[in-house]
Amino acid sequence: VALNRSVNTTTMNIPISYQSDEDVLYFVRSFPYLYETTVINEEGIEVDTILKLTAYVTDTVTVVKTNRKHFESIDCTPSFFHTIRNVTYTRNAIDSIVINNPEVNYDPSKEHFRVYFKSRD
Repeated sequence: VALNRSVNTTTMNIPISYQSDEDVLYFVRSFPYLYETTVINEEGIEVDTILKLTAYVTDTVTVVKTNRKHFESIDCTPSFFHTIRNVTYTRNAIDSIVINNPEVNYDPSKEHFRVYFKSRD
């Protein structure tokens, strides 16, 4: 799942696997910045210039969970519910992650965890 060039995003839905006990997510955050340097132009003259550059920072988030088959009816294939047991993450751009509701079921309106990013300063 790719969420590309998202601006002011406050929520997103991420699919969860039902065969693995761990899901790994990658968050790549871009940080535009200015870089002052001196270059030599075509005439051989030193010129001060400002370059607009972008740095990319990647964080890895690992969600450890328990998968449970959930049966509604004998006639239907089972669904899978999950219990989020732990979330580990790198702290390059992520400040912290808090598990709000570890029980994942049919309800897409529930917020299961919240990711807090570091400020850009």
